[in-house]
Amino acid sequence: WSSLGCLLFEVDPVEHDHRLALTSHLPHVVAAALAGSVPPEFLPLSAGAYRDGTRVAGADAQLWTGIFLENRAAVLDALKVMQERLETFRHGLEAGDARLLVDWWNSAKKGSE
Repeated sequence: WSSLGCLLFEVDPVEHDHRLALTSHLPHVVAAALAGSVPPEFLPLSAGAYRDGTRVAGADAQLWTGIFLENRAAVLDALKVMQERLETFRHGLEAGDARLLVDWWNSAKKGSE
């Protein structure tokens, strides 16, 4: 695999499931949630951010249902992490706390680099 340019990681199966739940499975859940939240009549107003954020929602539902169920515990843990992030954002927005929102965004920005 290395000769093909792949990066190799050796982790135990539980750690593998945990990492993939956060980096692959959760993004699919979030994409599908976003796509399912927007009424079709609003789509003409959508642009790049919506397209980028929902692209993987077009993946095969049967395949992803199997993946979610097979890795249920890790996906549930990943959902907790996401819910905590969203609750922090909600709190900052409700409170009008610009500093909290900037810090929230900047901590996420570090994770996207």
